[in-house]
Amino acid sequence: MKIFRWFIVLMACCVLVGPAFSAVMPTLSAADFLKQTYRGFTLDRASSKSATDFDDLAAMGVNLVRLGISLERCEQCLAYSIVPGNLEEVDRVVALAAERGIYVILTMEPEAPERAAYWESASLQASIIKIWAGLAERYKQQPAMGGFDLINEPSPPGDWREASRRYVDFASRIIGAIRQKDPQRMIVYEPAPRGNAYYGFKALERPLPYNNVLYSPHFYMPIEITHQGIKGESFGESYPTSEWNKVSLSAQLEPMREFVRKYRLPVYVGEFSCVRNAPGGTAYLWIKDVAELFEAEGWSWTFHAFRGYHLWDMELQAWSPKPASVAEAASMRSISTPVMVLLRSYLKKNLPPFQ
Repeated sequence: MKIFRWFIVLMACCVLVGPAFSAVMPTLSAADFLKQTYRGFTLDRASSKSATDFDDLAAMGVNLVRLGISLERCEQCLAYSIVPGNLEEVDRVVALAAERGIYVILTMEPEAPERAAYWESASLQASIIKIWAGLAERYKQQPAMGGFDLINEPSPPGDWREASRRYVDFASRIIGAIRQKDPQRMIVYEPAPRGNAYYGFKALERPLPYNNVLYSPHFYMPIEITHQGIKGESFGESYPTSEWNKVSLSAQLEPMREFVRKYRLPVYVGEFSCVRNAPGGTAYLWIKDVAELFEAEGWSWTFHAFRGYHLWDMELQAWSPKPASVAEAASMRSISTPVMVLLRSYLKKNLPPFQ
């Protein structure tokens, strides 16, 4: 009987302890990004997100991933809803991340930026705010849910100044709803238009009037190099050139540097990448220069993307054709491609969990 009672106590303790890190993960704050660097990957819609994938992320030293949640609506509907199954996927990813001491940044893309209807619809905006409030309630006891990135690449109509003004107003209403449910939640703010590091921070005259805000540009300059062959972009651009090189890329970051230094604010680059099949060593050379610029500033980042859309999947060789299936993609991947060796050299600098 004594052995049996001790067994019951032991099992109860195991249940209370739960996943390896969930009981000890502290809540992530923007101030933490001033103290240390967080590095990892984005997980796009196509990304594999299995336990094995998270084991591999943890083995590389990843301490941060960025994940999207998708919304949908019918053509005439005046409200969004979360795509069926997507919320359950977020729950699963957060659980896998928590078990390995990895934080999750959750972002939202209600509609593709270039045709988003919600900028001209009060009812659609209200539904976005309501969904964010629900997510804040759902995850307020989940420390692995590191922060809420309000809108992926927000792009309101108008020039860059007007886009910034409109998004600041909308973001402020979202933040208010989130903070009513979870006052401690870190907010991740991508400046409009589209998280642009140059125009976004030139237009942002002062920080948002909220605490615990992490400022998060995306960096893909110039699109004709990083996105060549995608969505109608021509193909065949090499890097570096006389126009685009490390010096000119650095100049694109200067408004952001000035802003964050003036106000002593943390930076987290939510996305950066270059298509792997760009001519010659373009992808490697561009990524190397950009990563060195971020590292020189001590900025955190998540690289786009991990085991997702094949042109962003740097575990595939630059010249590899599009995989015919998920299984074929898995068999073709290697952590020893030039870009992965480069990224892993930075990921291994991450501190162990919670230090």
